[in-house]
Amino acid sequence: MIHDAKVEVTCDARCCNGSEYIDLEWIYTDYSGNNGYYDCNESDIEDKLKELGWVVAGELHFCCKDCYENSTEE
Repeated sequence: MIHDAKVEVTCDARCCNGSEYIDLEWIYTDYSGNNGYYDCNESDIEDKLKELGWVVAGELHFCCKDCYENSTEE
């Protein structure tokens, strides 16, 4: 079976093993539907993470507010 592309994002907190799989959207480049590419734009992926309750802080990604706060205390 062939599956659509996904990106795994893991929490950057040292104490956490949290991860999330984000489905990449297929972008058609013409009306025929024969050509296109998977949109792997990082800002789009980060927007989806935020919708799931993740905290994005610059280059770091935290699965929850607690992980973010614990990481800033260290």
